[in-house]
Amino acid sequence: MTIQRHPEGRASVCAATPRRGSLLLYKELVAVCAVLAAISLPAAISLDAVGHVYTDKETPTARGGVPGGAWVLTDWRGRPMGEPGMWRADGTAALPLLPTGYYHLTSGKEDATFAVVPVPEGRTFDHNSFYGIDSAQSWVSLKGSFLCPWNGGDTFRTVSDLLWRAGLPHVHDRLRWGEVNPCPGSFDYRHYMYNADLLRARGILVSGMFHDCPPWAGRLTKLPSNLNAVYTLCAHTAAAFDNRMGDL
Repeated sequence: MTIQRHPEGRASVCAATPRRGSLLLYKELVAVCAVLAAISLPAAISLDAVGHVYTDKETPTARGGVPGGAWVLTDWRGRPMGEPGMWRADGTAALPLLPTGYYHLTSGKEDATFAVVPVPEGRTFDHNSFYGIDSAQSWVSLKGSFLCPWNGGDTFRTVSDLLWRAGLPHVHDRLRWGEVNPCPGSFDYRHYMYNADLLRARGILVSGMFHDCPPWAGRLTKLPSNLNAVYTLCAHTAAAFDNRMGDL
């Protein structure tokens, strides 16, 4: 399955014929890829918040409008949020302070959507909560995975900011054993530790796991035969990540 971007701003999703019995999964994958294609395309109207997610204490600012042109703001039900506004001479628009919700900004044929969430500052992150998300950010948020005009293109920091704004106390991430421990006694946690540091700084703990047993650990299909190597990895990783880790 591939996503193709076109110069005029369209995106197309191409998928092979599904195997028998996998039609439901096939449909879900098509839907996910279509969403990814949509969020990866640059919009004429842009907003300054990371991921277009504001807190209810932030005033949204939009850019890319035609000076003197009109813009209309509606909620997720299409109800107008006040009177239409006008783009300023520099092509920006200061939108009103908004309550929690999902909003749609339109101007002619251009549009943009954004969300407003409760401000995270002062919020209690209950690490005994069952609530969390499988972010898998050390895998799916590698640089180049999606267009990232925020945080200087740092996709890991951008995803961590969004998780913090979502109010999540835990995330689920994973690391490749063979990547961080390529040979006995050698450990390098690379971007996995960087992600854990970003999350810990935002009050979010990682519920971790690992897989991809390296050949030197006596790989049997996908599992290791050398249980001493498993113990060494677990002990070293637990000590290295320390208070960055939690569990659901």
